[in-house]
Amino acid sequence: MRERDRKRVRELALVLALLIPFGLGLLTFTWLHLQVLETGFRIDRLEKELHEKARLHRQLQLEAAYIESPELIESRATSELEMVRANADRVLFWEELR
Repeated sequence: MRERDRKRVRELALVLALLIPFGLGLLTFTWLHLQVLETGFRIDRLEKELHEKARLHRQLQLEAAYIESPELIESRATSELEMVRANADRVLFWEELR
């Protein structure tokens, strides 16, 4: 039966004591780097989404301003609904109906 070499066991323990923290540090650095990359990609995606939503918002504001224009309302009322402009003698006020 062979005896264990105490010097070799101590050397192995010393090497492991030095390599394990180095390996853990390397793993931690790699994990942090991946988190930074993932966060950067997420920021890019959210910025693109923000720009798209801002463009859509501007487009909807312009469309709402166009739809609310009195000229458009009047032209659609006369063409689509076949309404006519009221003459002053045809206008009735609520107070006059009593």
